[in-house]
Amino acid sequence: MLGGESTNGIDLGTLDQSMLAASNVEKIPLLDKSDTAYYAVVQLGTPGQRLRVIADTGSNALWAGSASCNLLRKCADSKEAFNETRSSTYTDLSNKTLSKIEYGSGKVSGYASNDTLQIGQQQLNKTGFLLVLQEDAALMELNNGSFNGVMGLAHVGGLAALDVVPGKPNLSTKTIMHHLIEKGLLAQPVFSLWLGTSGSDSENANGGEMTLGGIDTTRIKGDVFYTQVSKAILNGYFWSPQLNMFSIAGKATTLPNQTYAIVDSGTSFIHVDRVSFNTVILPALQAGTTQATGAEFKDGSIVVPCVNAKYLPSFGVSFSDKNSTFLTIDASQLVLKKSYLDEKGVKQQICVIGITPDAVNAGSAGTLWVLGQVFLRSFYSVYDFSQGGRVGFAQLAVNATGTVVQVATVTGTSPTSGVAAGVSFLSVVVALSALLVI
Repeated sequence: MLGGESTNGIDLGTLDQSMLAASNVEKIPLLDKSDTAYYAVVQLGTPGQRLRVIADTGSNALWAGSASCNLLRKCADSKEAFNETRSSTYTDLSNKTLSKIEYGSGKVSGYASNDTLQIGQQQLNKTGFLLVLQEDAALMELNNGSFNGVMGLAHVGGLAALDVVPGKPNLSTKTIMHHLIEKGLLAQPVFSLWLGTSGSDSENANGGEMTLGGIDTTRIKGDVFYTQVSKAILNGYFWSPQLNMFSIAGKATTLPNQTYAIVDSGTSFIHVDRVSFNTVILPALQAGTTQATGAEFKDGSIVVPCVNAKYLPSFGVSFSDKNSTFLTIDASQLVLKKSYLDEKGVKQQICVIGITPDAVNAGSAGTLWVLGQVFLRSFYSVYDFSQGGRVGFAQLAVNATGTVVQVATVTGTSPTSGVAAGVSFLSVVVALSALLVI
């Protein structure tokens, strides 16, 4: 394991009851970077050093860029890089052997280590992490001084002790959530996310919230809708329920049987299979609701004239275990507005639609869509390790842009039969989920 510590299976019934009595719910503010990344602030080391880490439900590793890496310009972290020489509790577990973490876009390498981690009021001693000594060019460009590391929050098989992917022990490394649950520090084996909106090119210090140990009921309206995590993909490494339909412009389309969705706070866009994209989704986005939008797919992204964004249709998904319920987001939430300078140096604005045909082709295991921030901003999302692992969605209490609608009967058409072929794992804007060789 990356952190050098083995985490056994967690039986909630055997936890020390005095520890459970002292457990609590922690609300952690998130920083929103231009609606493309959400950072939590943690303290690492003794005394604690402040770090900004991406809260990533699509991966399991914890890493921090080192001060020496940034001094040598081998990393491009924010100014708060971690200096292990200033921590009295830091331990190098690597024997000077480099380890690496690969993502869909970018990779890092460094030394397996452990140290004291504090998140909110909770402290975890000897927390395993990678002390990064090198970020590749893709990750340096992605980072550009905006964060110090990544905090993986994947399901990783839930609370059971298992090798999620035989022969790949790093993919079985438990997250800080697993450790907090194991130590009885949380009221419930749950964390939840509210992702806010900062605007086109700004950073919002109160741009979201991660709640450890429960749900912030002030942020939701109505009940939480739960769907089960499927173990069919990597023994439940991801928060990955099975999909059975999607809808666009109010029309439902049936998906091939083995289609799953990675619910991923570390990815910006919704990633769908290419067949659904080409035959149904892109044409509907171009046709619009009451007039054509002028949307074009080029260089891997859909761009649309900002004045026509109001004509885009809504988009929704339905999960296999709850096939009478659609989670639908407003068309306004599909668009990211970005500024750029034209050839004359004049500031212009472009609107990018947050759907891309980059689903993961997992061969005989099926196809993995990704429900990224474009989708998650419209709901309050809950990640529950109990009951075999499940993901919950609730309507937002304020500025609701997503709906949870039950229908009596759904009749869907299918764009094709069989498993659609996907392409690269994650490709645009922010793409920080574990790269897997399946």
